[in-house]
Amino acid sequence: MIHVAGPVALVQALNRARWEPDLVNLNNPAIDRGRADLGDGPVPVLLCHPVASVTWRLELAATVRLKTGIGLLPDAWPRSGDGVGFRVVLDDGRRRTLFHAHLDPRRRAADRRWIPVDIDLSPWAGQVVLLTLATDPGPAADPTWDWAVWRDPTLVPGSPF
Repeated sequence: MIHVAGPVALVQALNRARWEPDLVNLNNPAIDRGRADLGDGPVPVLLCHPVASVTWRLELAATVRLKTGIGLLPDAWPRSGDGVGFRVVLDDGRRRTLFHAHLDPRRRAADRRWIPVDIDLSPWAGQVVLLTLATDPGPAADPTWDWAVWRDPTLVPGSPF
């Protein structure tokens, strides 16, 4: 469990998370950490090739926000299949989707960048929750070129807007 009272870089806490799938193969893992540049310089990322999810068990001791971004690696933009679905799911005894988006950079030029994600987790302050970042292979279930990345997902202290 991760006690969240200050900033927590979730990519740095990847070894404390549950991954699904555990590992596809050592040369091409479905889940990995790295760096990516989607037009504004390289940043830490969580690679999450569909179908994949990463779940952290968190004790939210303070008012916290999840700040991240979603995107596909630039080499996939002209070649992606039907895009990627991104979800943020929270489980406090009841599973709920807090965020869902579908990116398809081959068909939508507006998806060829980081799409910011900012989620208020303050309703769960003082609780232990499971927080999951997940990807799916799009509406046609085509995982071709689904090089999905989460931009430096970080839990930061903060209150609602």
